[in-house]
Amino acid sequence: MLAETLRDWEERQLADGVELGRAREYSLLREIAERRFGVAAGAEVSRRLAKVDGREQAATMAALIVDCEDGQQLLRGLRALPRNPSS
Repeated sequence: MLAETLRDWEERQLADGVELGRAREYSLLREIAERRFGVAAGAEVSRRLAKVDGREQAATMAALIVDCEDGQQLLRGLRALPRNPSS
C-alpha cells in the first residue's frame, strides 16, 4: 500500500514537472515572439500554443520565431500550420 502510494506520488510529481516545464517553454516562446515582432505576434503565438497537442508543433513554432524576418512573415507561417496536427 505504501509503495503504491509513493509510486503514485512520484508519477504525479513527474507529471507536474513536465507540465510546469511546458508552460515555461511556451511562455518563453511568446516572450521572444513579442520582443522580436511586437505584441500582436506574441499574442498569436500564445493563442496557438494554448491549442498545441504535441511538442512537434511547438518546435515548428519556435523555428518560425527564429527564422522569420518580420512579424507578418511569422503570422503567415503560424496561420499555415495545421489546426490539429494529429488529424
